[in-house]
Amino acid sequence: MSELKKCYEMKILSPKFPYMPRDEWESRIKKARKIMEEKNIDALLLLNRKNQVYYFGFVKPYPYIYPAVGIVPREGPATFFTEVLGINNLELKGYAERAVGFRGDPRAPTPTAPDPIQALAELIKDLGLEKGTIAVDKGAFGWWSYNFTLSEWEKLTSLLPNVKWVDAMETVVWSQRMIKTPWEQEVIRKLMYATAKGYLKAIEVAAPGVNEKEVFYAMLEVWMKEGIIDSIYEMYVLQTSRNIATSFYEDHILQEGDYIFLDGGPSYKEYQSDMQRIIWIGSPTKLEERFPGFRKWAAAAEIAHIEIEELLKPGTKLGDIWQKGHEVLVKYLGDWYWEVIRSPRWIGWVGHSQGLYLHEPPYIVEGETAELKPGMVVCVEFPAFDLEKRVFINMPENVYLITEKGFECLTDLLGPNGIYIKY
Repeated sequence: MSELKKCYEMKILSPKFPYMPRDEWESRIKKARKIMEEKNIDALLLLNRKNQVYYFGFVKPYPYIYPAVGIVPREGPATFFTEVLGINNLELKGYAERAVGFRGDPRAPTPTAPDPIQALAELIKDLGLEKGTIAVDKGAFGWWSYNFTLSEWEKLTSLLPNVKWVDAMETVVWSQRMIKTPWEQEVIRKLMYATAKGYLKAIEVAAPGVNEKEVFYAMLEVWMKEGIIDSIYEMYVLQTSRNIATSFYEDHILQEGDYIFLDGGPSYKEYQSDMQRIIWIGSPTKLEERFPGFRKWAAAAEIAHIEIEELLKPGTKLGDIWQKGHEVLVKYLGDWYWEVIRSPRWIGWVGHSQGLYLHEPPYIVEGETAELKPGMVVCVEFPAFDLEKRVFINMPENVYLITEKGFECLTDLLGPNGIYIKY
């Protein structure tokens, strides 16, 4: 018996709680098909969870491990294939012109549970793609998460020997996801505003004698009140920093000389926030005694962020932003700081694009030739840190939406790029 015939099918075009408006979804599929036509690609096969969110509104709030696959043919119905619980989730929030669901767990097979990979291969053939060129998200940032295993991939390709497989990330996905649509821009604006509002609450609460947990809980309460609900299962907040190592909040009472490195943030509609500010605990005089040149270091990072803003416009190469910001830091801290900047003990980049992932390409790194384009969302984070003492002094991170003539700063609510001191 055909394994595909053991599955059931339905259309999903009117979700009860839509992840995005239907016209937004339709425009994304249309754009993907246009790119595929230009690249002579017959279909996208999407195994990456974030790509499934982007192209289908498939939100998976817990990590069940059945195969989940989105298929966007250049011609034919946009199709989603997964187990019954996945189809139920898609039906609530997402869209598919053809949704194919299967019953059962391969670890506990039933007479009506198909071999999912065999069924998927039959589905691809049914879509007329048996000899097509199919782009699969196996390139940069194309992690398959809980949706597919290597053995399942090997089995699928063995069942489809005449398919030509190419990378979807480089050919289609990033050229589309890099430029945020007006709907995405509004989602990101809301998220960044709420994140910054939570940071301001953390700055208010932090003080000597306060437990780090209380600072985190204060932020969390703000985010929940702002409706950033999916943060419950997807949040990246690096609350504390010691010895240039980031971690989540600890059961620790703040004391003079501590600092809280606010980094990352909550998520909204699976878009992720990433901004930074540092809260220092202690009087400026005592911090200067503990870290000689403290004021100068803090000011250098603040000025570097101000001066690079003149470059934030379409056509600027990301490598030029890297160069300009570091030249400012070196001007204030000394030529020796070039050794710190290029040290193998440091990450090397000072910014990145932003969206459904915390970090997205292209990155702000030395020599990067990729250019800013309208609709890109980029984060910039130039650090002033003492590598010898293993301590950050100041490393603000702002988020910018690139516009036709310049930028819109999405972290304006946080005010200046300097540090916050509580004592």
